[in-house]
Amino acid sequence: MKKYILLLISLASLAPCALWAQNDVQQTNYMFNELSFNPAYAGATGTFRATLLGRKQWVGFENSPFMQTLAVDGAMKRFGSLGFVAINDMLGYQHFTHAKALYSYTVKFTEKARFTLGAGGGIIYSSLDGSSFAYQDQQTTDPVGIFDTQSDLRPTFDIGVQFLHSNLSLGLSVTHVQQSLRYATIADNPQHYYFYGQYKWNLKPNLYAVPTVWIKHGSNKTQADANINFYMNNRFWLGATYRIAESAAVLAGLILKEQWYVGYSYDFPISNLTGHNLGNHEIFVSFRLKPKAAQSGFYQSTRLFN
Repeated sequence: MKKYILLLISLASLAPCALWAQNDVQQTNYMFNELSFNPAYAGATGTFRATLLGRKQWVGFENSPFMQTLAVDGAMKRFGSLGFVAINDMLGYQHFTHAKALYSYTVKFTEKARFTLGAGGGIIYSSLDGSSFAYQDQQTTDPVGIFDTQSDLRPTFDIGVQFLHSNLSLGLSVTHVQQSLRYATIADNPQHYYFYGQYKWNLKPNLYAVPTVWIKHGSNKTQADANINFYMNNRFWLGATYRIAESAAVLAGLILKEQWYVGYSYDFPISNLTGHNLGNHEIFVSFRLKPKAAQSGFYQSTRLFN
């Protein structure tokens, strides 16, 4: 039964309508991986940063979704910031690989307020292994059936903005701007709109609460996450996330020598999949160089704590 469910998921993405279109990757530690959906966050730490994240979804299903991302970015002294993101996403018999370069430029309004504009461009390679499909009547040739491996290579472009004021960070972005919002195929991801908001709340010395809201819209579907992480002694964090009508998650992580961030999250479903899988596991490792000096109190993010 699990095999047939995954088969239906793969076949569904072939239909040229928004309901079944391929969507951008799902993730729980998005507050540590903003580059994957908003190029304006390139250079946000003011130094070099590299993050590797992996997510295994619906544990217990054969060929269940498995995703990995690599994000690298760095700030230049005068000419903005550069970044690079690679995403490898496997869903049943489908395989998607994204690779894109990012650029952002920041305008400083005051010591505590800045606005950043970002853009990214790259390619998406998609493939579908039709040879693994099982049809009800193998003796009849389905005129719309897929019986071999099909692949395609398409360009993709993203744009985004970010506004920072003291402990507040707001971001808005659009991925796959060259595509339609509603219609897509296996090779063409539909447009996705993202809103991201984060605030660092100083509860007391060495204790910070950082609530984050992440809203994604694409293919006539809107998904919203609400998260809060508590950072203690600049050494570790604990948190929780609620993804409306889909799942809840717990998060934890360590900060080693102010340069290495290691995080883990576990999602447990609260949707119709409850009881049919063992949840979702996600882990990431991030390294960033220490900034030479604090940025005048600006961008007191969960990644700096200066």
